[in-house]
Amino acid sequence: MEPSQQLHFSDHPLPALTKMRAEDYLRLLHPEGAHGQVTLMRLDDDVKCARTYDCASLPFTASVWLDVSAYVTLHRFHGPRSYGRLAALNVLALDLDYRTMPCWRDAALSKVVEAFSAVVQSLGLPMPSTLTDTGRGFAALWFIDELHPAALERWQAAQACLIDLFQKFGADRACCDPARVFRIPETINNKNGREVAVLGGTLRRYGFDALADRIYIAAGRPTRAALADMTSVQKANKQKGSTGPRGLAPATRFRHVRGDLLTLVHYWKDQVPEGLRNVWLHVYATCLTHEHDVKDLESEVERVAAQYCIGLSRTEVASVIRAAIRRLKRDQQKYNYSGARIAEMLGVSDCLAKKLDLRQVFSSVERSKRRVESEAARRRAKGMKMRKDYLAANNISTEKPWLVHGYSRSTWYRKGCPPASVTERKTAEIKDVEPCRKSETSLLLRQGGLPRGTPLLKAAVGHQPLKHPPDSNPKHSMEHIPSIRQRADSARLRPNLLPISMLSAKVMATSPPERSPAGSCTRYVSELRAETEDPTIGRPFAKLHPARQ
Repeated sequence: MEPSQQLHFSDHPLPALTKMRAEDYLRLLHPEGAHGQVTLMRLDDDVKCARTYDCASLPFTASVWLDVSAYVTLHRFHGPRSYGRLAALNVLALDLDYRTMPCWRDAALSKVVEAFSAVVQSLGLPMPSTLTDTGRGFAALWFIDELHPAALERWQAAQACLIDLFQKFGADRACCDPARVFRIPETINNKNGREVAVLGGTLRRYGFDALADRIYIAAGRPTRAALADMTSVQKANKQKGSTGPRGLAPATRFRHVRGDLLTLVHYWKDQVPEGLRNVWLHVYATCLTHEHDVKDLESEVERVAAQYCIGLSRTEVASVIRAAIRRLKRDQQKYNYSGARIAEMLGVSDCLAKKLDLRQVFSSVERSKRRVESEAARRRAKGMKMRKDYLAANNISTEKPWLVHGYSRSTWYRKGCPPASVTERKTAEIKDVEPCRKSETSLLLRQGGLPRGTPLLKAAVGHQPLKHPPDSNPKHSMEHIPSIRQRADSARLRPNLLPISMLSAKVMATSPPERSPAGSCTRYVSELRAETEDPTIGRPFAKLHPARQ
């Protein structure tokens, strides 16, 4: 059946179909001699039982399966039904649960079937081979000629497209599974106790390719033949583009170059400057050798030489003409100057090229800039954003709004991306700063850079840690401990009221070889008395240790 054929179907179901028996239905669905086996499945008190039969014996065993909910596979397999044992594709099917759609929830089955048939005909599709009332909905089956399992992807694509066309009737997407089972007529739907019955159909089998083309046309998609033509054209264009030259054709490019040469002459007040006349005329003649519509190259070169190159001798003009004619007759290879080379020969700067809006005569740097600008304009015309605009609109990774709520990024997304108020943002900024200060303070403490007793959160962030000489030991160093007099002056305390901890700290800081087992503190206090001339300086120590006085 060709896709362009117009098919007409009766609006009324065939009388024989309304009383179709299960044996006749199975014989129609799986003809005798078809390739593969069929699985019958019954459901009795939530207990499943499945058996596999060949197509010849299938109709005679159906009578055993009629007293309960029974199902049959629409396709055939090599043994029990399984996705990997597919033997032949047999049907394009729709399982229409129309009661799940609000517009059909309370509608009668006859009205829904009538509306479905009208939609099928309006889409240009053939009527289904069978329409079956399944008890809670209805099923539409289009029988197709036996299709090899290798075409499974094509069958699934057509099946998915067919389901998309009838989504408003509650089409079930699970029909894309070839191992799916459907109810058998004359069996009982135990969910509501209704009998499954055939409502109508054409009883015809369709060719898969023609039916799939009808489905694709109804969905506004290209058919298989149109898709093959598009693919071949794309391949041809790709091969042509890979072998041919990039950019403009030589004739078009040198026509643009000739226009740029005339623009430069007008900028030079219709006279080529001395020193550039011969070069300008040579490039102009070269452009004429590449163009196809030039009838008399010699007269054209003489005309522009007389008009724009006054002062150029006839011998030089004749030499340019002879060289151009030899290349026009292909006695010699044509010159193929680039725009950057011509700009270099004529001394044209990029600023001048941009000012005069030259199309070809400019440097390679200017060409790269123009290519980037052209690509950016093309992308903007397609609706694409600049990088800075995109980052301004998509700055979640920069702002990190999940930190405001105390969530991780994944938790923030799972909770629906809750927004943050201005107050919460300021609070989050303060919380972000305090851990940094605390971590820096702990680092300084580990390096011995803060005085003892300084609160952690009040430490300055810019505090520099103490740096010890390479040969010193921080445990025995006295450099980071102020002198006793300095501590007394800063605290405004008398020397004799200094705590014993200061004295003991200085004694303990003395290197081990200089300390004696006993009398170290006493000797140090006596030395300090002599140095400060204050006999009361050792009183706290004497009170604590009277035996060593």
